[in-house]
Order: sequence, then C-alpha cells, then structure tokens
Amino acid sequence: AVVSTQSTQNTFSLRRFIQSEMKIATLSPLIALGFLTVVQGSRKCKIPKGNDGESYMEGCLKKTCKAGVWRSSVDASHCSYNMKPYLPNNTITAVEDGCSRAVNVCKLKDDVATVVLQVENNCGNPATEEQAEEIKNLLVKPY
Repeated sequence: AVVSTQSTQNTFSLRRFIQSEMKIATLSPLIALGFLTVVQGSRKCKIPKGNDGESYMEGCLKKTCKAGVWRSSVDASHCSYNMKPYLPNNTITAVEDGCSRAVNVCKLKDDVATVVLQVENNCGNPATEEQAEEIKNLLVKPY
C-alpha cells in the first residue's frame, strides 16, 4: 500500500508540474507581448521631443528619431555649402572678375542635390589676326 500511495503522490506531483509548466508556457508569450508593447511605446526621442520616424533639419544634417535616439544623416535633397543647406536651382555664390563670372549653383542630378560650378565669359569674342595687326600698327605708327 505504501508503494501505491507513493505512486499516487508522484502522479499528482507530475500533474501539478505539467500544469504549472503549461501555465508558464501559455503566459510567456503574453508577458513577452506586453513587454514589447511597453518597449515600443517608449521609443520617443528626447531633447528635442519626437516620435519614432519623425525627422527635422539641423543645418545640413537630417535628424531622424529611431528607437528613441536622434540619428544624423546627410539629406540628399539639399546642397550643403559652408554648413548651410541650399535647395536645388538656387545660387549659392557668385564672383565676377572683369569679363568672367563664376557661379556655384545647387542642381538636382539623379535625385541627388549637387553643387555645380558654372563659368560665364562675358567679354565677347577675341580679336581676329587682322584686328590685332591693325591695333599693332596704330600703336607703332610714328607721329
């Protein structure tokens, strides 16, 4: 009878163990799901405040909130010159020297903003050989 009682106790212990393991197995995914919800819900950036996926421009850098951290990247839709952003089709700098003019312009090429140097010659055509000879004769002509 002692063996029978111990066998019955072992059976009850085994059932309790299996039932408790099943409860843990059933509760584990629910606990994990609740934990993930809390973690995902707290993915807000601070200083400045922002939600996951939001972005803003700071000079030439695009700041994007990812997993609670502001991440910096270069914004390909703007040109950057001396740490200032410029939109496409805008003049960045222009310098004139006599007949020449040099202009830095922000241009869009293959969806990427790029600084392009444009040089303009406003002096007209150079003198022909005949015109140069006439000028030479005028300068050398005795009085």
